[in-house]
Amino acid sequence: MRAELGLPSVKGDDEHGGGMTGGFGGSMGGAGQTAKGKRPINVKFEIPYFTTSGIQVRYLKIIEPKLQYPSLPWVRYITQSGDIAVRLPDVQ
Repeated sequence: MRAELGLPSVKGDDEHGGGMTGGFGGSMGGAGQTAKGKRPINVKFEIPYFTTSGIQVRYLKIIEPKLQYPSLPWVRYITQSGDIAVRLPDVQ
């Protein structure tokens, strides 16, 4: 199974909707069923340089005398998927 999440370019203070595209191999009603119905589809993703919470770190300095960490003028943001389960309705 392969699914892709298409997102447009996102700038600050913008809202965009995303959608799932792709295909699912095999029949939806066949071997993937459990006793309670169809198995959930699990999606994992990363969105570099974007935070869904909107939190911004403007300056970060680590003071530790033994290891001498350098101060860098940038922070890399990344958004990762959490635990999400999606069940598709029956298609007739």
